[in-house]
Amino acid sequence: FTAHDPLPHKWLLPKSLRWIEKGSLGWMYKVSDLIIVHSDAGRQTIRKNFPESGGKVRVIEHGPYELEAKLLPPPQSGTLELLLFGALRENKGGDLAILAVQRLFKAGLAVRLTIAGRVLNRKEQAFWDRCKGLIALCPEPIRLIEEFIPDSRLPELFADCHCFILPYGQFFSDSGVAFLALANG
Repeated sequence: FTAHDPLPHKWLLPKSLRWIEKGSLGWMYKVSDLIIVHSDAGRQTIRKNFPESGGKVRVIEHGPYELEAKLLPPPQSGTLELLLFGALRENKGGDLAILAVQRLFKAGLAVRLTIAGRVLNRKEQAFWDRCKGLIALCPEPIRLIEEFIPDSRLPELFADCHCFILPYGQFFSDSGVAFLALANG
């Protein structure tokens, strides 16, 4: 069993029923022959929260993500192009990125935030609706690409931006986006 997220990003049930979710996750770990995580932090999370399964956890670190096409050069514009990429979840801090970019833009800095990704579940839709409300207050420095971005479009997307921003809040996962950012300079 590969545990990208040893504990969920966001629990689905209310706190009083969280034991059901945690119990289900513990059961999955227990019946697995081997649990693969991508960092020592993931291993420690499982050992701390599911001690009976801790002995069968192995770390296989994310290696560099290699794109088949050569990376394109970054944009040669006078605008700082930022990218917030991946599933649109509250813990990723998209609202913080939106507010920060809008503030910089209003202060006269040449900056633009591209948000590329989509909401993956109904529980995150209210958060994303709030973000869209924030964007509507000052839309000029924000570019939205509200869709899943296939691997074939990643080199072009990355080439349109100078850097990834990852304003994550509480996060109990190995971020695939962070690994993509590192692998792409």
